[in-house]
Amino acid sequence: MAFFFERGSGRLVGGGGLHKADWTLRKFEIDYWCRSGCGGQGLITEAVRTLADHAMTVLRAHRLELTVDDENRKSWQLAERAGFSLEGLHRHAGFTPQGKLRNLRVYAKTSA
Repeated sequence: MAFFFERGSGRLVGGGGLHKADWTLRKFEIDYWCRSGCGGQGLITEAVRTLADHAMTVLRAHRLELTVDDENRKSWQLAERAGFSLEGLHRHAGFTPQGKLRNLRVYAKTSA
């Protein structure tokens, strides 16, 4: 897990990391979160791009995945801004914190 801090102030704005490592396929899942009131500044997008670049260059990843709630427009737009491509929608693939079924968007970025 990495934590993301605002330049200058040092204020914590979010976090993220690489998970579900498959070293044989060199595949990782990226997750991220943003502190309330810190969105809309491009800080988490920059952090996700940095994580993805690290995974591709240092860890030599062949595939990175992001899974986001279909109703979380800001999160899936962030994935797209960070260079991930939508691969599909998994219907009723998880639950919201309130126990409601939700659809998940699956995004990926692959090596050349």
